[in-house]
Amino acid sequence: MIKFVSKNEFVFPSQKPYITILFKVIEDMGHGMKKINSVNQKLLGEEIDFGIFFGFGITVAIDEALKNAIEHGNKNDAMKKVTLEYKLTNDTLSITVKDEGEGFDYNNLPEVVADEDSGRGLLLIRNFMDEVNFNEKGNEINMIKYRKKGEN
Repeated sequence: MIKFVSKNEFVFPSQKPYITILFKVIEDMGHGMKKINSVNQKLLGEEIDFGIFFGFGITVAIDEALKNAIEHGNKNDAMKKVTLEYKLTNDTLSITVKDEGEGFDYNNLPEVVADEDSGRGLLLIRNFMDEVNFNEKGNEINMIKYRKKGEN
């Protein structure tokens, strides 16, 4: 079986158009992984479904984390940078987003109000990812998705 490990880091200005470019890169990587899956299936009868890594929920989680870093962390200051790192293996997808902002107290988040237009990002991230952790300062989020939920 082909063992797959891909690591990348992207550093970009706090401007939303860069999010679209990063999603194209991630999408292309997903297509490559599906080809690896096809080879594993044909040669070894071993199927690894990479689709879970690139579905709707993962896209939403990454999008929310990047928007939060730009809007709330860096306050839309294009002079400040956002860093997106990911590590993808046969079994896990780990994504870290970091901004240059002051951070926030992730232990004391306000209640999410259903009829407000904002405030749901972290709720969505926590629902779509298997693990969500922050650095002490609160300006870095690490999100992990397992190929098979519950497996490390």
